[in-house]
Amino acid sequence: MSKETYDRQAVLLLKVENDLRSDNPEKAISRLEGAMQHDPMNPELSTRLGELYFQQGKFAKAGRCWFLYEINDERVEKAISAFRRSVNNNPVLMLQELVCRSFFRVSALNEGQLEKLGNLLKAARMKIGTTPKFLQPLEQQLAKRMIKTHYPPGGQLHVNGFH
Repeated sequence: MSKETYDRQAVLLLKVENDLRSDNPEKAISRLEGAMQHDPMNPELSTRLGELYFQQGKFAKAGRCWFLYEINDERVEKAISAFRRSVNNNPVLMLQELVCRSFFRVSALNEGQLEKLGNLLKAARMKIGTTPKFLQPLEQQLAKRMIKTHYPPGGQLHVNGFH
């Protein structure tokens, strides 16, 4: 992260904290949502936005923010479960929610995140028999990064609660 980007993010987070101190969580959420439009892979912004959604009782939105991150917390599991339910455990819809944002960059993902997306993509293909057109660029980018997902013994794919 460049110094300029770091400084902008620090100012944004100070404004978010000021909004919260002024009892204006909606404005804080709006600021973070705007920043996420330009930097959807920023773990600090995504985690903070997930926290605010969770505090507001917007569990599915919090789960969407936290889905790609390894956070061992009961609240996170609750929120991710709510996110899954909000899209009827449909991997195509989950991927649509996760990657159909402007400025989404596969190159910014770590191996664990790539594996999660690869597994969802595989589950989506199994569900509908083909790769949806909107996911083809993701599939190509994942292939370039050579992410391999594995079938457990017995051949059934288990993907974050999907069977």
